[in-house]
Amino acid sequence: MIRINLLPFRAARKKENVRRQVSYFLLSVILVVVACAWYDIHLRQKVNARKAQVASMEAELKKYNEINREIAEIKKKLEIVKTKNRIVERISLDREKAVRMLDDLTRVIIPQQMMFSSLNESNNAIQVSGTALDNQIVAGFMRRLEAHPRFTNVVLVNTRQKKISDDEVLTDFRISFTLAAGDLKAEKK
Repeated sequence: MIRINLLPFRAARKKENVRRQVSYFLLSVILVVVACAWYDIHLRQKVNARKAQVASMEAELKKYNEINREIAEIKKKLEIVKTKNRIVERISLDREKAVRMLDDLTRVIIPQQMMFSSLNESNNAIQVSGTALDNQIVAGFMRRLEAHPRFTNVVLVNTRQKKISDDEVLTDFRISFTLAAGDLKAEKK
């Protein structure tokens, strides 16, 4: 019988199997490293994309904050303009109120028999001081004031006789009254 020594073949086969396993191991390590590198690159791209997105949103936010600041400034200026318009309108109404009040007073004054020496107005309360020929003229003036629709609460504060000469005596008077609450805008229309 012939005997064949298969040992070197087995050793070579064993060596080949070890080499194959080492190459499989190295190939799998290389594949894992490549996969990790690819995943790392993929994550870095996502991070860079997010950073770019954050940077663009911050730039947009900065732009909108600038616009909001401008809007706030415009609102402040608009409020100032509205306040100025209200003041001008109130001044205009007060001016018209004074003109109308003086016009109404000239309509109720008794001409050539009395005159005003002072006129004070504060919060629709008016005080008129003047001189008349006698007490009947003052009373007639008060009746005319009471009859006028724009004047209310007519009160005689005081009267005093003033001697000008031996035969002339005049009456100084002070009358207070209030303006009726009337809307000048409605009266204008």
